[in-house]
Amino acid sequence: MIQKISHSFFLFSIALTIVACTEVKKETKKKEKNKSQSLKSDVVLTPVSEVEIIGEVVPYEEITVAFEVSGKLEKGDIDLRVGKIFKKKELLCKINFEEAFYNLGYKKAHLCYLIIEALPEINSKFPAEKEKWETFLNSISPSNLLPEFPNLNSEEEKIFIQSKDIFGDYLATRSLEVGMKKYIFLAPFNGTVIEVSKGIGSTITPGQSIAKIVCTDKKEIFAEIPVTEIPSFKSAKVIGVLDESGNQLGNGKIERISEKSNVDNQKTTVYFSIKLFEGQQIFSGQQVKFSKSDTHFRKK
Repeated sequence: MIQKISHSFFLFSIALTIVACTEVKKETKKKEKNKSQSLKSDVVLTPVSEVEIIGEVVPYEEITVAFEVSGKLEKGDIDLRVGKIFKKKELLCKINFEEAFYNLGYKKAHLCYLIIEALPEINSKFPAEKEKWETFLNSISPSNLLPEFPNLNSEEEKIFIQSKDIFGDYLATRSLEVGMKKYIFLAPFNGTVIEVSKGIGSTITPGQSIAKIVCTDKKEIFAEIPVTEIPSFKSAKVIGVLDESGNQLGNGKIERISEKSNVDNQKTTVYFSIKLFEGQQIFSGQQVKFSKSDTHFRKK
């Protein structure tokens, strides 16, 4: 009897042990699963790199306003002041071109004189070409660009026109006309004025800096990054851009990497483009941080 009870107790103990072990294994698997899910979720927000990388927002384009000619600086379509916003092809400023305009007008008048003087001979030698030259003559205007030079349909006509110096005078006049563009400065992009060194009414010399302007449509970020960190930036699916407080501004993308590194700190310059999240804004000179992720970097 005692042996039977002992045997039953032994079997019960074994069964209890098996159940306990099974529960422990289940609990262990559950914890490992929860830990795995937690890590997977954290990847989105936790930077892979332990090295803090600071970047600076810079304009994609910055140019100096200057002229190839000298003269008095005059106002354009906008007030040339720091912070002023302008649109592409707006006249930012100009050099007084009154003298150049009259010189161009004189050259156009002289070209007309040469054509008028040659018309009787054109009518007698090349009657079929008379209308063409009369149309060309009537198209020359002091306030409009020169029309295209007429086609010369024979070798005889070509020699005659050159003998009257009509073509040479046309080229000289065209050159003055092209030179008129040097007296105006049209905005090459949408942007803003960041520096003004000469005011309206100043006498300007060729190449002298008048102002500095930057493009506002596109900005980029440059950062000095340790050479050892470059591979992880290249392999990251997403490079998050954050402000100094850690707020997510958008996603960055490597545009170019300098091939030269600093000998002292073993860092190289990397330039990033940035796609901002809706409602976010960045400013030239602003400092930002980076966060690399193997999954998508989401806005909180």
